[in-house]
Amino acid sequence: MTEAQIQKAVFQHLRERAHPDAVFWHVPNGPESRRKAGYLEGCHDVHIWHRGNFFTLELKTEGGRPTEAQLKFRDRINGTGGYSMVVGGLDRAIGCLEEWGILK
Repeated sequence: MTEAQIQKAVFQHLRERAHPDAVFWHVPNGPESRRKAGYLEGCHDVHIWHRGNFFTLELKTEGGRPTEAQLKFRDRINGTGGYSMVVGGLDRAIGCLEEWGILK
């Protein structure tokens, strides 16, 4: 699967299985966004607010590697009390969302 296919599948799971009090979104943050106000290098693919907690996932293909900026973003979120992971493949992404208690 490509990263785009994984992202589409993750959001489909969220729409169908997320707890009703979870709010989730994607931030378009590709190279074309660098000149836009609010651009944040390394910003992850999936963002979720659930029961007073902030979660992010950076989605990669199986064996895919995050950029240094994505690792720094993960560390910043985790360092402020949020929950952030870089995951490879759809199964790992869904497993993480289930472990976090976001998916029913």
